[in-house]
Amino acid sequence: MKEKKIKNIDLKDVIIKKTTLSDFDFFCQIKSEPSVIYWSGFKKKPNCTQLKKWFKKILLTKRAFLNKKRIIYIIHYAGEKAGFFYFDILNKNTIEISIAISEKFQGKGLGRTALKKIIKMIKRDYKKPAIIAWIFDINIASINVFTRNGFFPTDETKRKTIRLKNKKEIMRKYIYLWK
Repeated sequence: MKEKKIKNIDLKDVIIKKTTLSDFDFFCQIKSEPSVIYWSGFKKKPNCTQLKKWFKKILLTKRAFLNKKRIIYIIHYAGEKAGFFYFDILNKNTIEISIAISEKFQGKGLGRTALKKIIKMIKRDYKKPAIIAWIFDINIASINVFTRNGFFPTDETKRKTIRLKNKKEIMRKYIYLWK
């Protein structure tokens, strides 16, 4: 069966919902996709039993990751779960975000459209905090998604190992500039 081509993704067609326990199977599935494993810096797909413990802890305590408040959302498109994003509330003025789109939907504009909607949601709920994201300098697709949504690179970098390559790469901090 030929896959339907997506031309333009409208903001109203992207739905973002706070994650619930019933989203875990999708979450484990997307965390097991090769591109997500690669860009997350892991060497292999996660152990879903261990991941589920972490997932429940995040949902139930909201302070399960390095003592930060992490909130996970599922991105829906065309009636399907298509990705996830999370943000960590670092302090009352700063939110760090990360986004992953399922391989089925990559390269079709969904990441860019979802990020636009995420920014609107943060603006509505958090009174224009600094929004930051850490992106590998070699991840051109993510750089394009973020810069087309008003993020700018900073001089702040760190080195993180991409375990599938067994090589350290540079991650750069991007910051959103409010209009």
